[in-house]
Amino acid sequence: MGRRAQLSGAQFYAELGIGRSEFLLPFTKKAIIGVVEVIALAHPDVTSDDLCWEFLDIKAFSVVDPPATLAQIKHDPRLSAMMLVKNPRLWVQPVSAAHWRIIGSLTPNSSL
Repeated sequence: MGRRAQLSGAQFYAELGIGRSEFLLPFTKKAIIGVVEVIALAHPDVTSDDLCWEFLDIKAFSVVDPPATLAQIKHDPRLSAMMLVKNPRLWVQPVSAAHWRIIGSLTPNSSL
């Protein structure tokens, strides 16, 4: 499994290290549906001639069920500084430990 990113996503992807866990938020779902683990450092996307595109190798780690919806996250003032609230188009985003706990409280039946 992998994900492409351009501009701010590529900048963030370049900072990710192998083994780091992140939330997975497909733009079409508008919800955090899972946790992924970075399995390889970001590298140029060989399917594109545009050097701005980066590819990040990730693997599924766990499912967030029920998903934490973007509407729930945007409604919680404790999450207002989260990148997800400001730029929900990135599939994989940085999450602080505090935000991780808050999102876990929004999905009490999940393993977060």
